[in-house]
Amino acid sequence: LLFFILFIVFSKGFFELLYYLFIPYTLSEQNTFLYLGLSIPAVFSLIIYFRYLVGFFMRNLERQADAYSAHIMGDPTHTILSLEKIALLSGRIRDLPSWHHFSIKERVEFLNRFFRDPMLLRRHTRFLILCLFLYLLGFSLLIYGVNSTAIRRAVILDSASKLIRSSRVDPKKDLNLFIDVAMIYHDMGEIKKAVSIYEEILRSYKDAHIALNNLAWIFATTDKEELRDPKRALMLAKRAVSLKRCAEYLDTLAEAYWINGMRNEAIRAEEEALEMAKEGRDYYMAQLKRFKKALPYSTHYSNYNNS
Repeated sequence: LLFFILFIVFSKGFFELLYYLFIPYTLSEQNTFLYLGLSIPAVFSLIIYFRYLVGFFMRNLERQADAYSAHIMGDPTHTILSLEKIALLSGRIRDLPSWHHFSIKERVEFLNRFFRDPMLLRRHTRFLILCLFLYLLGFSLLIYGVNSTAIRRAVILDSASKLIRSSRVDPKKDLNLFIDVAMIYHDMGEIKKAVSIYEEILRSYKDAHIALNNLAWIFATTDKEELRDPKRALMLAKRAVSLKRCAEYLDTLAEAYWINGMRNEAIRAEEEALEMAKEGRDYYMAQLKRFKKALPYSTHYSNYNNS
């Protein structure tokens, strides 16, 4: 069960990375062939993992069981006789190994070695423990790598940026793609690039309330003076709230009111946001307290939205 669970966790991150790595080509005419091509690494990794890695542990755990049965009975004679009987009744399989079994010949030879060296079981146990430890350590690092936020963001950003520049996508039809790239740029501190993408979205889709809200938040809270635009922040925030009245957007509107010197309006908007909030209420309460105490915006507070 452990091997299956770890493979599933690895596969999720690995195949998502593959998808995003090839996303610039997913809208091409060869789309079907692309997805067929992406299935090849899936099949290949599945075969390698179970054929060699899982098979290795299955064979050696079976060998461990053989040695333990001999240890319990005092000698391997009965186990050897049982194996030889299986080989005799099953036909010519004594020398035939498989991916998950040693051949009966190899199993018998191991048991004969155990007969001559009773410490063999202990050494084999230590060997298996070491292999299992190395497997867990190595595979855990691999899982961490393919599921790493930093690596994922780098791959998504690179691929999605290429796709956006290719002019084969429409901000209205592929809104989530544009929003994801803009938000990654924002999180990385590339504010100008984030603003550029939001502006591109709004040129094609003026009712994209997520873009309206997030752009308003940037204009209202950025520490880059050349990008700070209180009046436009208020205009965009009002538009976003008119399209979707939710706690997140009301909070942005409150921030826009605040930087435009409209303290009472900011407090009313934040009170409504707090009333509507189903989660993160501590954040909204802190915002409301800040407005009432006339405190400046702090990067400790952030309601940059992607929903």
